Amino acid sequence: MGYQLAGYYLMRLNELPFLAAPHPFYYTVDTSFNDNLLDEWAWERPNTQQQRLPVKDNLGLTDAGRAQLTSWVYQQYQAGELAWGNVFSDLAQANAYRSRFFRELPNTVVLSLSFQEKDIQRIRARWQASFTNYSQGGSLEPPWLPSLLRNSNAHHQRIGYDLIGTEPGILGLTSFLVHDIELDLYQRFGIRQNAYGLLDTDTQQEAVMAYMHDPQSRVEPLDWYWAAVDLWS
Repeated sequence: MGYQLAGYYLMRLNELPFLAAPHPFYYTVDTSFNDNLLDEWAWERPNTQQQRLPVKDNLGLTDAGRAQLTSWVYQQYQAGELAWGNVFSDLAQANAYRSRFFRELPNTVVLSLSFQEKDIQRIRARWQASFTNYSQGGSLEPPWLPSLLRNSNAHHQRIGYDLIGTEPGILGLTSFLVHDIELDLYQRFGIRQNAYGLLDTDTQQEAVMAYMHDPQSRVEPLDWYWAAVDLWS
């Protein structure tokens, strides 16, 4: 099935104590597991006098480094090179940001999500229907579906599939992994979890989506979609 690239995420993977080496990570953009390095704190206005959003100490940012980072993000946004949100539309820009501010930070990766065209249309329709009062501040476009996406010919590897839960107006994305349903997916559909923590196939999509949206299942009542996950060099 065809998937359409929907953005690049610069993530710092966190080791999970219940996973064994050499794969102690879940390669997901869900911030329940990993740190998004373009999160809300990166969008603070430079020299703001407002209370600053917390940043994890272990990201290796000094106060001066954080000031330089937020200034860079603001300049890129003002120049139209970066859209608001926690996702990059340009792989080269994501790598430049990583090299400039997180060169020494271990376990950083660029992941991309790709959705099927029918699901992208459905997501946008859900957002538009939820923001009827656009003039009062609602956004008609999910910021994690950049409209000015730049495709890249850089080397990348499809490492599996995530089931992504979304909610109109919410920036963060939820992975099926937070619900501990891996055994259910295997017993019901024969779908296994691979070494990256993701699903190894996107077969039986309709049956899996019916399960994810079933009120009797053990998952949040979100809009769930299949997403292909790629790891970029």
